[in-house]
Parts: sequence; C-alpha cells; structure tokens
Amino acid sequence: MASRNNDRAATVIIVGNNPRGYALCRRLESSITSPVNVIGFVNSWPEGAPEDNGHPILGSLDRLDTILTRHQVDGVFFAVPRRMIDQLEPAVRLCETIGVRYWLAADLFGHATGRIGFDRVTGWPMISYEPTRHRRGVLLVKRGIDVLLSAAALALLCPVLLLISVLVRATSKGGALFTQVRCGLNGRPFRMLKFRTMVQDAEGQRASLQDRNEMRGPVFKMDSDPRITAVGSMLRRYYLDELPQLVNVLLGHMSVVGPRPPLPSEVAEYDLWQRRRLCVRPGLTCIWQVSRGVDADRSFARWAALDLEYIDRWSLWLDLKLMLRTLPAVLRATGR
Repeated sequence: MASRNNDRAATVIIVGNNPRGYALCRRLESSITSPVNVIGFVNSWPEGAPEDNGHPILGSLDRLDTILTRHQVDGVFFAVPRRMIDQLEPAVRLCETIGVRYWLAADLFGHATGRIGFDRVTGWPMISYEPTRHRRGVLLVKRGIDVLLSAAALALLCPVLLLISVLVRATSKGGALFTQVRCGLNGRPFRMLKFRTMVQDAEGQRASLQDRNEMRGPVFKMDSDPRITAVGSMLRRYYLDELPQLVNVLLGHMSVVGPRPPLPSEVAEYDLWQRRRLCVRPGLTCIWQVSRGVDADRSFARWAALDLEYIDRWSLWLDLKLMLRTLPAVLRATGR
C-alpha cells in the first residue's frame, strides 16, 4: 500500500480482529517496500473476548464513523469472516462518504492456486479468480513465440515433411496424415495432426489390446504395439510423427510447450483435480515428455502432477529450458 504522504508510513485500521486480520496485520507491518502503521482493530469478533495481538481494539463495527473521525486514517482494511460480508455495506458506504480508501480481503474461499484480480464486466465490478497466475501480457508473448517458431520450423522442415509423407504412403495403406479429435484449451475439441504411424484400422483394434495397457489411468500406451508400422516405429522413436502438430501450433490450437493434448474419452475419466491441466493450451513438449525414460513412475497421476507443476511454475524461462531439454530426449530416441 502506498502512503498518500510519501514522507511517512500510511496509517490504517483493520476491521476484523480474527486470525485473518492478525495475519494481514503482520504482513502489512513487515512489508519492506510499503511500510504501514496499523493503529488498531475494529471489533468484528462477537464470540467472547478478542485475542490480544499487541494492538488496541478501537471499537465495534457499528461505531466505525466515530473511529474514523477520531483518528487520522489513510485507509481501512476489511478482513472479516465470510459470514459477515453482508454486514459490511454500511461500513463500506461510510468510507466512500467521508473519502477514506478501503480494501476488501478477496481470499473469500481460502487458498487460491491461481491469480485473484479485479474486473469490470459490463460496468459491474467483480473479483476474478484466474486458474493460473500468468499475466495476459506475458501469455501474448508466449503466443507470439509460438507463431514465430512454428512458422519458421514449417518453412525449414518442408523437405523433411514431404519425405516422411512419401515414406508413410509407400510402406503401408492409407494417407500420410492421421487426424484425431483432442481436447485443447478449457477442453475445446480440435483436430490434432500427426503422421500416420499405425495400420488403417488401428482405432478399431484398440479395444482388444486394452488389457496390455502399460499406463495406470485413463491413458493407453504400450511399448510394443502391434498396430504400429515399421516406418511408424521409427517416426515415433524420434518424435517425427508429431511434426505436423506445428500446424496446430500456428493455428492456435496448441503451444510449443504445454501438457500433451488428451482424447475426449480420457478426459471423461479424469479425477476433478486432473482437469486443471486443460486450463492452458496443450503443447508439443512438456515436463513429462522430456522425463520419459528417466522417471520410472508411469502412472497418469504422475503425468498429471508434472503438468500441474508446469502450470504453477510457468515462465518463459521454463519454456526455454524445456525446449532445450527436448532435443536430447529426441536424440535418446525415447519416443513411443
């Protein structure tokens, strides 16, 4: 909090002599960048005597007008229990009437994993809870990097893409490309592109192979899948089958780095906490992708946990590190 008068610390009071109010007081007074002088609390704790935390109780909430006129106050912090929110309207109107700045604690529902902000929706002020902590401006930079990298890669790799297309068509029946509906940002379906690595009726054979699934959870993976063609095996080993997904990145369906896009049938089996991996664009590479062959835990729960770790720790620097780690993973031929 910035003081209205730069030559002294701001003088504030806290409405809420409760654990949240006391925690707020400690943080305000320990701030190095914006020192604040908490002169006392307004009583909002009707059950018994308030806890003594070294600050005086200036009075009760219904006497806030007297408190504000008696003391020189730069601001008021409201940190009352959720059940008291509906009692704050007179106090908030009082602050507006006499021209005192005020803040309402926005952690109404406990710990938030994402970012809490303030929006005006058609002129209506609202507290917003973002599922991630990422600023929109930085996300625009990430999108710009995706467009530049995917466009440049497609231009440079055009001869390689044509060669792979010829090999796939010449060695097995069917087209060179395989499209499949996957779930993108917030679960929106899109058609993901891949080079075809399996026989034509591979999807129809999956049910008969379900008991050989080597992943624990709603994902199907097996190392020696009989549906994979000879050329397809080579493409998968070096992740070359995923090169057409650069088009998905260019179109905005995917990002260069992000959780791998799941099938709708897989998402239908997710636990609720696993669905948060859909709150960002899926990617070509991710922590799980570069950890394959190193991380022995092959459960989907572990995969999802790594994706959430990426979401919570995300930065442009982390994206760069994962891109750089992807090249050794390709050279190790750890793809399946």
